[in-house]
Amino acid sequence: MKRTLLLIVPFLFVLSLCACGSTKEEIKEPVNFYYLKSEINFNSASGVLEKEVREGAGFHNNLSAYLHAYLRGPLSSELESLIPSEVYLVSCEAVDNTVSIVFSAQFSSLSGLKLTAACSALLLSVHDFTGADTICIQAKDEKIDENKKVKYYVLI
Repeated sequence: MKRTLLLIVPFLFVLSLCACGSTKEEIKEPVNFYYLKSEINFNSASGVLEKEVREGAGFHNNLSAYLHAYLRGPLSSELESLIPSEVYLVSCEAVDNTVSIVFSAQFSSLSGLKLTAACSALLLSVHDFTGADTICIQAKDEKIDENKKVKYYVLI
């Protein structure tokens, strides 16, 4: 009896630990959103950007829906978006291996390192989602860092 009890108690303990595990839903169609890390450690090999994996079942290869979700920002408090919250998507188009994105004029408020970091995160995200080799980013009726549009080429 004692031996049986000694076997049952650890089993129940392990079972209770499993029940306390994460109730996170399983991701069926993962998509990646890249954002800037809130706390950057320059002595780390992990870099400045980090991906956040989310459920992509609602996007069904819809770039517009994907970008709207991206602009809402990261879910994790350990990540941040440098794109101002008032920026919205005006239009987007994917033709062949090129994606063209037009944001509202507020996007032009980014410059220098903030523009570079924001566009790098966006570039990685859009490339992962579409596989595009060229991504053009514009602010409606505004210049971005003295340019009409910013064009990025993905090096594979």
